[in-house]
Amino acid sequence: MVLGAVIVQPPGERRLRLDFRVSPQALAKAGIGLKMGTGAEYRLPMSQCDTQACIASGWIDGPLLQDIERNQAAQVAFLMDDRKQVLVPLALGGLREAMAELRRRHAAGERAVPARR
Repeated sequence: MVLGAVIVQPPGERRLRLDFRVSPQALAKAGIGLKMGTGAEYRLPMSQCDTQACIASGWIDGPLLQDIERNQAAQVAFLMDDRKQVLVPLALGGLREAMAELRRRHAAGERAVPARR
């Protein structure tokens, strides 16, 4: 099973985007469920699947932004093509500060620096 989560701010976009990468055996038409610690639930559609992974994306704004900023944990849920549900805990601690820094750098026109090897 593959699970990755990343927050990005695409060039020219004011909003942040949340991208999840899951197993290519995920049931694409079911999308991804995100349940916050407070009980709020969100669904993100799968935007693409290939032999490596399926990707689900959503803009972080409005209620989702508020929930990410005030919760410490969430749960990601998706279905595999055999209809078995996969539940994965997701820690949210520190995301408020990280998103603020991402916005600050974006506003200042800073580009991501490649990691050193």
